[in-house]
Amino acid sequence: MQTFEAGSILESLSALQGSELVANGCVNLIALDAIRDRAGPLWDRKQQLVWDFTETKLRDRLGPHDLLVRVDDTTFMVAVMTDYATAAQAVCLRVLEEILLHFIGRVDRADVRLRRVDRIEGDEVVSSALDPSRIPRLEDTARAAVSIAPSSARERELNPLFFTSISGRDLRVDFSPRPVTSLQHGVLTAIHLARTIVDVRSDTVLTGKDQDGLTDGDLIRIDKATLDYACLFNMGDHSAGYVALIIPVSYRSLLNRRGREAFSQAGAGHLAMKTGSLFEISDLDLGTPPSRMDEAVAVGRTLCRGVIVRLPEQPGSLAPFTNAGFAGLTVPLARHGAEAVKALRQASSRSDVLKRAFRALIALDAPPRSMAQLQGLGFTHASPAVDVERGALLRTG
Repeated sequence: MQTFEAGSILESLSALQGSELVANGCVNLIALDAIRDRAGPLWDRKQQLVWDFTETKLRDRLGPHDLLVRVDDTTFMVAVMTDYATAAQAVCLRVLEEILLHFIGRVDRADVRLRRVDRIEGDEVVSSALDPSRIPRLEDTARAAVSIAPSSARERELNPLFFTSISGRDLRVDFSPRPVTSLQHGVLTAIHLARTIVDVRSDTVLTGKDQDGLTDGDLIRIDKATLDYACLFNMGDHSAGYVALIIPVSYRSLLNRRGREAFSQAGAGHLAMKTGSLFEISDLDLGTPPSRMDEAVAVGRTLCRGVIVRLPEQPGSLAPFTNAGFAGLTVPLARHGAEAVKALRQASSRSDVLKRAFRALIALDAPPRSMAQLQGLGFTHASPAVDVERGALLRTG
């Protein structure tokens, strides 16, 4: 742990003090000491060139709402407007490596000095060192996912889940963890715990309408199993880069006393889930009363880091969703082959509304080679349509 005097810059940073960006690991420090040390007596003449180059590189990577502040002659503070520490840290790492390569000609591990801002206290910024090897890159998606994933042996204990519904149907719940990539920053930011509910006898997947026919008790059983499975992952692990888990749940479970008790038994509300998970409410529709949406969001926020909602399949006004305080929206795309194009067009027609209302707009089941198109439509994140091979995101053993 290290502290340094922040002095006059606190005026610019007052909005960050106690903010979620700091708590989520999205405010970081880039240190250029290695360049200064090698410049020696030439540093006074060279520093303005280094500052200008650094600011240019950072602004190329940062969005319009991100914050950049030069703290002293070798330190820049970067705040990235995202819910994911990995994205913010990856921006800083990439830029620092580019700067070192430009001015020194190589990137030595000892020269890569990044720190995470833990808190701002009065006239001090308190920070801790980051390990660059733990900051995921797009090309290292599998490695980054493995950093929070359970062993395959532990995973097999809870995946799949078999149970008999209250109405007597034999059901199977399959969990398929899939990577979620930031389209702007090009890094893994979350794992979406996609789940499929199957009628064992007919071997058919239950649609959203079919799931509406399940009892509250059935949904609670499924949601508790989902949380039990999620707890196998290293949620909220700082050393793992705070890759978030997106956990699908039913709003009927959230608003049910027995459901909330089951959630608590499964670890909801504990520190790891509060810092490392987002609930994805998967069964709201456009006819759900706004008061019920507000209640579901309020309950969810007491149990996890934030609540996002899945876009319902039926067309209609999205106004009820945009005013409920959801942190983001997931948009299912290519579920059934040719339906991908149709779904993409539907998302395009709504994208302006969605971009204004949600900080994160996540495309699920994104078609191959569609990332640039999705970003153009306003999506901030995407998860691939290609099924992840069973165990592909899991450690062996």
